[in-house]
Parts: sequence; structure tokens; C-alpha cells
Amino acid sequence: MKMNKAAVAMALALAIVPVANAQVGTPLAGFGAVSQDVSDLWWNPSESGWGMQVNQMGSTVFATLYVYDASGRPTWYTAELSAQGNGQYTGPVYSSTGPSFAAASFDAGAVTRTQVGTMSFTLQPDGTAVMTYSVGGTVVSKQLQRQTLVNANLTGTFQVQGTMTSSGCTDAANNGTVNGTSTIQVADVGGGLRQVTWVFPNGNTCVYSGAQTQAGRFGALNGATYACSSGETGTLNFSGLTSNGGAFGGQVGGNANSLGCTVSGRFSGIDPQAQSSGP
Repeated sequence: MKMNKAAVAMALALAIVPVANAQVGTPLAGFGAVSQDVSDLWWNPSESGWGMQVNQMGSTVFATLYVYDASGRPTWYTAELSAQGNGQYTGPVYSSTGPSFAAASFDAGAVTRTQVGTMSFTLQPDGTAVMTYSVGGTVVSKQLQRQTLVNANLTGTFQVQGTMTSSGCTDAANNGTVNGTSTIQVADVGGGLRQVTWVFPNGNTCVYSGAQTQAGRFGALNGATYACSSGETGTLNFSGLTSNGGAFGGQVGGNANSLGCTVSGRFSGIDPQAQSSGP
């Protein structure tokens, strides 16, 4: 294996497909039964005032829809959805009633749940989603995107394990898939820019620089430029970047580099210092 092959393939582990603020989502590299975690706040920015909270565990999704009834009164519905493949989740929609929040005690036996319709939630290739649901025979279809509250703090020094594939390289010897452990340091250098220093197992070091954008809970560095100690240069797209409680992960992809390769992959790891200082 050539040094450059390892560098190209390992670079894969730190990024994701491009995601711009205007797009609000993480593009899908391919659809499976569970293409990616859809847990997030979802909304339509041109219809601010209603939305949906989605929580996913495995192939099951629980969605809470907060809307208004025919009289303009706030109401909510829940849905229990199952993965169908191709980025689609479907299932029943329920309306619930129960004791007042002001009651001295909560009587769970007084809660009622009635199915009032169905819902389909389908991820799109650009990371947005189409949600279609029915309540009492009325069918509604909406285009949604992840709602961003704040930019994720991606800074830290992480030990990551990645799987990366390079293909179509000018020199076919650089094609292939590499698995390995690396060290990644993410720094905030001001002006919304992030600098990523990646030290690969073979000693090659690449420095990436790009502006962080955010789509819900996923961060991205779209078109991050880089240069490596091996002499390799280019741009890569990092997306689906998450950092929480010392855990770090994401995907990477791109085809603009001095080796003429197309790269794609994913990575995950931890900040050992954050882990050791936990509760």
C-alpha cells in the first residue's frame, strides 16, 4: 500500500457529503433500511409556528407533531413509524387525551390513545424530507428540513476509527479501502472557520480548512481545502459531523484532489480527555 493511498482513504473518515446552510440536511450516500439517524427537530422555515420532533432508535421512529386544529387551537399528534427502506418510514398517527397538567396527581389510567390516520416520512437525496400524514381523512403533505438551534461545538482532539474508500485514482495503485485509527484535532480559528489537523498512522499529516455550516444537529465543512505533508492537496466535503459528550463522528467525500481520486467514507471516535473527565 502506498503512503498516498492511506492518506486519501483515511481522509475519508473525517467528513460527509456536502451540506450547506441553505440545504439543511445531510445528503444520503445511499438508501438502506436505515439510511441515517433522522432524530432532530424538523420544520418548514416558510411556515414557522409548527413543526415536528423526531426520535429514532434502530429502525423505529417516534414523531411528535405540534400543529393547530380547525379552530386555531394548539394540538399535537404522535406517530410510531417503522423503516421501509429507501429512506422511508411509515406508521399510524395517534391523538391522545388525559388528565390536566394541573391535577394534583397524574392518573395514567385516564389516558386515551386513538389512531386518527397514518404518516409517511421520506428522506430526500439532498437531506430534506417529505412528510405526508392524515388526520380524520384530511391529508397533508409538507417539505421539511432539519431545524438548527445553534452550531455544534466540534472542537477537540479525537482518536477515531475510520473506513475509507478511494476509487478512480490517476494511479490505480492508490485505489482501495483502508481501515485504521488516526488522531484528529478540530480548532476554531475564528470567523466561523474550522481547522482540522489529521495525523494518520503512517505519519502523514493533512490540514483541512473550511467554514462550518449546520443542519439541525449535524455540522459540515463543505469544500474544505487541504494540504498534506506528503504533498497531496485538494478539497473534501465533511458532513454529518456530531460531537457530544466526547463522542465524535461523521462522513467524508469528494473528488477534487491532486491524486485524481474519488473518496468516500465514515469515522467515529472519542476525545479521551473528555471521556476520562466525565461524571
